[in-house]
Amino acid sequence: MIKFTSKIGTVTFLFFAFMISLDICMAMIWGVFGTWIPFAVVSAINLIFVLPVFFGTYYYLDEDNLRITCLWFCINKKIAYEDIVVAVPKQKMGLFPALSSDGIEIVFLKNGKTKQTFVSPAMFETFLNQLTDNIMVTNVMKAEKATTSPETKQYLLKKQEMEEQKALNSIKQDPKKQTTKKVSKKTSTKPPQKKQTAKSSSKTKNLDSKKTSGKKVTKKLATKSKK
Repeated sequence: MIKFTSKIGTVTFLFFAFMISLDICMAMIWGVFGTWIPFAVVSAINLIFVLPVFFGTYYYLDEDNLRITCLWFCINKKIAYEDIVVAVPKQKMGLFPALSSDGIEIVFLKNGKTKQTFVSPAMFETFLNQLTDNIMVTNVMKAEKATTSPETKQYLLKKQEMEEQKALNSIKQDPKKQTTKKVSKKTSTKPPQKKQTAKSSSKTKNLDSKKTSGKKVTKKLATKSKK
């Protein structure tokens, strides 16, 4: 867990100084005129609201959540890293747990709705880098769990079986594909037969040539014997 204090802006510092000086003035009036009610009212406001906001605004980065505390843990907000949509540096004023207008706007999801908050850490760059790293790590881990979970494996197996079944059904419904496959097989077997016929014709030609040469030799021998 990393703890970050809130940055104190100029407007916040002036407001805090005004409230403290006002409390001192009410104490002087009480001492001079004996009226203690104004001092009591201003002191109560400072003790209940001003001092807890000024000294009790912190931001914590856990392993899984961003935790925001204000008013000495009276406001304790947890935002999971996986629910954070975007974290953008921005200048903003409003009723947020931030003591400066220079801070980070965080947009997150809660119960299916987009919400936003604003923080102003003193170590601005360190906080933003650590927050973005934590968000990236949690998203990667979530994706790995989703791919390796048994539910996703069963879904992928079922999807593969359905695709195979669709392919088989399409082949059964279209007999033309089967006939074309058979015809292609027959045509693929024809060329070797032509080669065999060509070889047989060459053999017959060789035999005929041998026979004719033999006849010529017999004729020559017959003419020699007559002479």
